[in-house]
Amino acid sequence: MAACGLCACDLVREISARWRLRVARQRDIRPVVGWVQQVGRVLRRPFRMEVLVMGLDELPDMLRVEEAATVLRIGRSAAYEAVAVFQATGGAEGIPAIRIGRSVRVPKRALLRWIEAQLGAAAAESSSDAA
Repeated sequence: MAACGLCACDLVREISARWRLRVARQRDIRPVVGWVQQVGRVLRRPFRMEVLVMGLDELPDMLRVEEAATVLRIGRSAAYEAVAVFQATGGAEGIPAIRIGRSVRVPKRALLRWIEAQLGAAAAESSSDAA
């Protein structure tokens, strides 16, 4: 019997080949460590990310929360939660951020000062525990 391309086994082969290709694409698109930029986005498909190697001096002056999360190597949800804590406590805790209209931005200088303050507090805490 000749394969006409319409039998059930041909259909199953085609579906499984497409599924394997989709799974392979998803494995190639893993979250990456470092500065991340969105390259392209198609509906119902994961977007491709690429790593840009840049120093802290090359970062923009105002970061989106997702970009600050990448710099801090934390998740997007954790970053938004820390920004909400900053806004709720009036700046006493959390990642420093400002609201511009409906957008939330993290100033680079404030983020770097916050990181230094966190490192200083951690060092002071560890030295007091050692004593």
